[in-house]
Amino acid sequence: MYNKTESLFCGKESFLQEHDLENPDEEAQQKLIAFLNGHQDMLPELDAFDYLDMARQATSKTKTIQFAQKALQLDPTLIDAKFLILSKQAKNVRIFQSGLEGLLKEEADHLQKQGITEEKTAGEYYHILETRPYLRLLAAYVDVMISQGKMRRAVEICKKICYLNEADNMGVRFTLMALYAYLEEPALAEELYCRYQTDNCYTLLPMIAMYYKLEDTEKAVQYLERLCSWNHHVKKAVQILKKEDEYELMQIADTPYFSPGSWEEVIIAYMDNIFLYGELDDFLNWITERLPKKTTAVSKQKKSQHK
Repeated sequence: MYNKTESLFCGKESFLQEHDLENPDEEAQQKLIAFLNGHQDMLPELDAFDYLDMARQATSKTKTIQFAQKALQLDPTLIDAKFLILSKQAKNVRIFQSGLEGLLKEEADHLQKQGITEEKTAGEYYHILETRPYLRLLAAYVDVMISQGKMRRAVEICKKICYLNEADNMGVRFTLMALYAYLEEPALAEELYCRYQTDNCYTLLPMIAMYYKLEDTEKAVQYLERLCSWNHHVKKAVQILKKEDEYELMQIADTPYFSPGSWEEVIIAYMDNIFLYGELDDFLNWITERLPKKTTAVSKQKKSQHK
């Protein structure tokens, strides 16, 4: 299999190099498909997960559904493929919610048949490979609830995910923190903050917003100072957000990777939970007015020497 595959890839590269393509995105794909069709005997056999990956990467609704359906032909239990089809075919959010609830029940039953239950595996759920599609469905369900303004229900599902997966590899606690801020639940937000003890834009920015909403300026400023001591680019990020350049913001939000403590992180954390910040008309101005002045350790030392 290795020799055939290696030969195929070498042939593919040579084939593409021989063609002067004006539009690589479309022409290269068409010519490559033609090339592969002429070398079927050299192709490795694709499995359900290969087709699932192709469905996820497809750029059209039709192709996504076709590849997902092919995946299901090879593995009828592949719930991720069913979710992809649902996400493309649902005509409105109510139909999507109903379909998603059906998939959650179906997957829970499937896991139970394998001896995997929430009661037996609570806390370590994510460590079992078979449970991850179910957790992804629950995370999608949270988004559906938020999109409809059903915040209390979204909180319940977030708490369930954190109960099943205590380490929270999926970062659901960050959405939960924003939900607590939205609902103005300081006790629950503080409890969650203490539980995970994580300082970043996804935890500190919601705390600032919550105390801003509660008009507890002292605590809001405390968390703002903590955010600025952790991330030194808050001012730049806020300036970009205040411009409200939709194209620029969408480009930043679509960035697949960002450095912790960067100005991009502030913007992405803000955009990811726009349901919270979008309703706070003067919030960014408030932050700008209360940004702590930069006083480095060196300057402090110089001041003390001159006294």
